[in-house]
Amino acid sequence: MNYFRVWWGKWRSAVSLIVLALVIISFSFSMGWLFFERGKSFLGEEQRLRLHSMATIAAAGFDINNISQIHVATDYTKPAYATLVHQLISMRAANKDVKFAYIFRPTSDPKTFEFVADADSLDPYAVFDLNKDGVIDDSDTLRLQVHHMTFLTNPN
Repeated sequence: MNYFRVWWGKWRSAVSLIVLALVIISFSFSMGWLFFERGKSFLGEEQRLRLHSMATIAAAGFDINNISQIHVATDYTKPAYATLVHQLISMRAANKDVKFAYIFRPTSDPKTFEFVADADSLDPYAVFDLNKDGVIDDSDTLRLQVHHMTFLTNPN
């Protein structure tokens, strides 16, 4: 018992300091984590609202008559399709944070939307030499598949 009292008397200030340091570190870590999580959700909500605002403004600029002319894959040759794609390209160029721009329309199924156009599909059947080796081959397949899947045919 005396040994413990001697030891505690000798190390009390160091042990107290270590315990205080652990409490402060734990508190700081907890508060940092809390602020990080709150900030992450706040930024996500801000980004969602900003994106919604941009989409709302952009949607007002599209002519519904152009959109209603696009229903099957061969419609990419129509002037209305080119107009829509150029509008999407312009919208994306005006907003440097926008990487992709699409137009979808609802179908009779509320869980399904139909693709109309995107900013990268002026000619959905164009082939590209992605690896710039001078040959269109299997290494360029990803781009070819993406372009061939660009349209959904409307069964109506």
